[in-house]
Amino acid sequence: MIMTVIVCSLSAWSQSSMIVELGTEVIENNSFSSAYENFRKHGMPLHEMPSGKYGYMSERPLLMAVLDETGSEVNEVDFLCGAAMWWGIDSHLEENGYSLTKEGYTTLGNGASVSQKTFLKGNIICLVQTLDNDMKQVIFKRKPTSQKKRTTR
Repeated sequence: MIMTVIVCSLSAWSQSSMIVELGTEVIENNSFSSAYENFRKHGMPLHEMPSGKYGYMSERPLLMAVLDETGSEVNEVDFLCGAAMWWGIDSHLEENGYSLTKEGYTTLGNGASVSQKTFLKGNIICLVQTLDNDMKQVIFKRKPTSQKKRTTR
């Protein structure tokens, strides 16, 4: 029985590692064709969704991924994760070079206020939002570039 607990714990632990690896690769490569191939390599084939976006969905373990892309570039990748997929995500982010830069709350589109942690690695932002005890949304996106205001005389 103890071995079962250990094996299941290790399996769950590695799931969040896959999310960190995949989210980071997709944003670093900034290419839809590369993202499509990376998802396929992880056994997560992307399909066109009714919204026109591309995504992947699995009921067991609960995982939904959606790519926000423009043309051939990927702007953002969002993962909606059940507990088996996000367990240990903070540690895996830190092990992969991300730093926790902010903890607080954010308001979702439906008006709900949820806990959010912001992690940063170079020009990649990872937001980890706690939707409830079993669900987290993990969002990887590029850090916006600062644009200087031009002044005219």
